Amino acid sequence: MSEALIIPFEPIAPEPLIRPIEKGAPFPIECLPQALRDGVEGIVAAIQCPVALAANSVLGAASLVAQAHVNVATLHGSIKPSSLFFMTIAASGERKSSADDLAMRSVKAWEVEQVKASKKDFIDYKCKSDVYEMGRKSVICAKSDRSKGFDSEAVEEGLKALGPPPEPPPLPNLICDEPTIEGLFRLLGNGLGTVGVFSSEGGAFVGGHAMNKDNRLKTAALLSSAWDGEAIRRVRASESLPPLFGRRVSMHLMGQPKAMAGLLDDESLRDQGILARFLWSAPDSTMGSRFYKEVSSSDHLKLASFHNVISGCLDRDIPRPKRDIYACEPKTLTLSPEAKEILIKFSDDVEKKLAKGGELESITGTGAKLAEQALRLAGVFTFVSDPDANVFSAECIKNACTLAHWFGQEALRLFNAYYPPPLKSIGRKY
Repeated sequence: MSEALIIPFEPIAPEPLIRPIEKGAPFPIECLPQALRDGVEGIVAAIQCPVALAANSVLGAASLVAQAHVNVATLHGSIKPSSLFFMTIAASGERKSSADDLAMRSVKAWEVEQVKASKKDFIDYKCKSDVYEMGRKSVICAKSDRSKGFDSEAVEEGLKALGPPPEPPPLPNLICDEPTIEGLFRLLGNGLGTVGVFSSEGGAFVGGHAMNKDNRLKTAALLSSAWDGEAIRRVRASESLPPLFGRRVSMHLMGQPKAMAGLLDDESLRDQGILARFLWSAPDSTMGSRFYKEVSSSDHLKLASFHNVISGCLDRDIPRPKRDIYACEPKTLTLSPEAKEILIKFSDDVEKKLAKGGELESITGTGAKLAEQALRLAGVFTFVSDPDANVFSAECIKNACTLAHWFGQEALRLFNAYYPPPLKSIGRKY
């Protein structure tokens, strides 16, 4: 009996789900206005983190202070917020928390002062509320005659004369790191009208209550509505809450590659469109080169100058519509003829790359929003540089388009790393 032919089996190593991320282009820091550039350079000098990581933290803080004050007019005539959503992917040890703490220092200090001031406001509100309740009861008693019964018309007239009850002061919270969808809706409904969702541990938000299996799409829908500047609606079987108008949300989530993998590969989120609203980046690591050195006095001054600008923006009164102390009513920045020409050229160039076989075919969702992202970036640039400005300059739009292009290239770089070739050829809405 002949021996069986044995063919050696060479096992094929599985291809990793997350391939090495290719080296990216340097962050175009020269595109930032001086105030924001100072912040980035000051942070990088202090902790030696990647420039793009510091830049996203600085831009997130700037978007938060700008979004309550300025909207942007698009090429198609619609009005959009200046809110920005950032997602920074960086490994543990890249000093994400340190960069975020330095960028948000003046924002957090301002929020502390608001919390202190709000204590007196809430005491005053409670007093007025108690007085109003006593007046309401007095009106009802005065207009009720035990012998003739309850006079509803007289009571109604008396209550109208008393006027509406006092409104509680806005909740002083400006930032949150891991909100539930109910908590975020409440904060937008009864707060300052402007909120920042900022977390240096983005994985906690992605894996938290707001983004669990049951709430993920609801949270994505709420955030998408906020990014679009639409009314934010919350309807449940037990109750239907009134829609919220004039609310603004900015975001910056920083997370490790594995923590973000589940987010990027969620087909329901890609189809919903929330991922396309983020400006993504994965900065090249600086670990191994961060040897100790003294921070120069000029770099300290740069960081202080940045915080002074952010504090000055926060101290400006938020424009609000009549009869709604919880909403924002930002002014709208428009394009100068020269700025419009630059934006049209950029928009048309992006549109060509979205076609089949084009450079942006695999990230059409993100690519289709790059021109609007450029406008939003320009809105933030303009406000922090000159809060009283009403028109975009050509230079501002040019710089914003350059930066939006850089973010588009970052999205492509991440897409190529997170999806193996067979999936990449299918195309995504990422």
